Amino acid sequence: RPARQSGNKRAAAPFIDAPTEENKKYIDDFKKQIAENTQGIGQRRSELSKERAQWEARMLKGLPKANWTRLTPRTAEAKSQTLELAKDGLIYAKGPNPDTDEYRVVYPLGKEKITGFKLEAVRHPRMTKGGLARSDSGNFVLTDIRFNLRNSAVDELVPLKIQSAQATYEQGPLKIASALDDNPGTGWAVWSGKPIDRDHAASFRLKEAIEPPKGAELEITLKFNSKHKNHNLGHFRFWATGQPEPSLKGENTELTHALRKAREKRSPADEKTISEAFFKKDAALASLLKKKAALEKKLKDYQASKVPKAMVMNDAKKRQTHLLLRGEYLKKGEPVSFSTPSFLPKMKEDWPRNRLGLSKWLLSREQPLTARVQVNRMWQRFFGVGLVKTSEDLGVQSEYPLHLDLLDWLAVEFQDLGWSQKKMHRLIVTSSAYRQSSKMNDWQRENDPENRLVSRASRFRLPSMILRDWALANSGLLVNRLGGAPVFPYQPKKVWEALHVAKNRSFEYPTSKGGRPVPPQPLHLLATNHRAGQHVRLFRPPGLPGQTRSDKHAPARPHDIERSDLGGSVPLSRRTGHGLRNHRPGLACRSLPLGQRSASLRQRAGDSRRNLPRTTRDL
Repeated sequence: RPARQSGNKRAAAPFIDAPTEENKKYIDDFKKQIAENTQGIGQRRSELSKERAQWEARMLKGLPKANWTRLTPRTAEAKSQTLELAKDGLIYAKGPNPDTDEYRVVYPLGKEKITGFKLEAVRHPRMTKGGLARSDSGNFVLTDIRFNLRNSAVDELVPLKIQSAQATYEQGPLKIASALDDNPGTGWAVWSGKPIDRDHAASFRLKEAIEPPKGAELEITLKFNSKHKNHNLGHFRFWATGQPEPSLKGENTELTHALRKAREKRSPADEKTISEAFFKKDAALASLLKKKAALEKKLKDYQASKVPKAMVMNDAKKRQTHLLLRGEYLKKGEPVSFSTPSFLPKMKEDWPRNRLGLSKWLLSREQPLTARVQVNRMWQRFFGVGLVKTSEDLGVQSEYPLHLDLLDWLAVEFQDLGWSQKKMHRLIVTSSAYRQSSKMNDWQRENDPENRLVSRASRFRLPSMILRDWALANSGLLVNRLGGAPVFPYQPKKVWEALHVAKNRSFEYPTSKGGRPVPPQPLHLLATNHRAGQHVRLFRPPGLPGQTRSDKHAPARPHDIERSDLGGSVPLSRRTGHGLRNHRPGLACRSLPLGQRSASLRQRAGDSRRNLPRTTRDL
């Protein structure tokens, strides 16, 4: 899928804009300027409208005498498409668009002398990009055109010879003269390398003028047999002239035809053509329109380059999913539909069967799986191991919960707290289970070596990323603003060099500015556990909360560290149940995974809510 650049960060389609408050303010300011400019344009047009009648009269007076007469078709048919007769002599091609096609159009003729014909290709909103055909570009290729005269209903068709032809535009070697050579490999086309934004025409001068008798008719055949598929003309009409030298200059413009019509017979397209020409002559209005276009371009460029993009899934076209026989993707079995596992509560009937319905089902009160998984992960984050040890698997092959009632209670409490992780974190870190000492006695060493009964606090190091946040916060460099554009922390040089696939796909890692970067490698080393005989001697700073006087000069222990360069000194373990949690409570609540409680916690948690719904018992 095409990617869209946002600054120096790519976002693959489909995506939505996710503007920051600063972006919203900037965009609102632009929209306000555009609205004021639009109001000025409306006022100026209102003032000029009073002069329109006099301007139209002057324009009509200066127009040359019309030398083209519009022909009205009697019948029109094609080999593959359906040709519909529209107003003003126009013919519209509809139905499936074939690779090639041939048209046959019949016109009744009057008694006037005819020296030439004109084919006018007219744009239509239903054509590709509002062009002239339903091809991939809105272009057509006319490979052959023939004019035949029938003097009466009983006479045979007589071919009319063409002396010369000219066109408003010719695409490279695809000249209008090539439409007269009986060669399907050539023809006339009008593509100029950009979407077609104007009508086109071609005139054909007869070798000998004709004066058709009463009842005569003209049959025109058009062939579109190009190797370029689907390049069939979609909206057109024909004109005739008796002038000695048929011309495409001056009087054949859309404005001329619109002005010559009576006001009550003008179509909306005619009114638009006249209005654009009338307002275009005013310098003040042109200046306002130019300013509006510049503001709209600036706004568009700003939204494309400065507003963060959030990639989303595309649900517009549903994909048919099949069972794969023996897991082979080339061997498709019976199709399957969107649904949830049968052993879990069913999805409500009025919920959509898509990602929106799935999200509603995951957070519904009747569906216990989401809450249980989340609170188990929270418990693991703070206590080192979850209430279910296999936190990645809570199915039939997982460990049976040792504290099932506690897991149930926490899951329901999480729902009752509005799925607020912050409130759950506060609940856990303020519990007596979390605030225990990590000292181990003989009974615990013998009966609860892994601390699954939560009889004490666990002892382990801070994860590297949490330690980095603590260091930045303690030194005053942590930005605590929520939301906004993504942040790109420090990375070693050339770590993203592999993404430089080509010049048009180069990528430079945009390191964020505004704070002191912390390299991830040293933090990773700090996060690892020290082994006996391999740890450095680190000194515990005196005077911290929870220390006794004799502790101030205690021997160095590998669980304590002093880092005065980080803006303060604090131990990295919870030997006494105080330390970092009391020293930096805001950080400890989200980072320190320490402490557990006694073996009686399971029964206490069950007693605290006797009427607890057993929504997860069967899992």
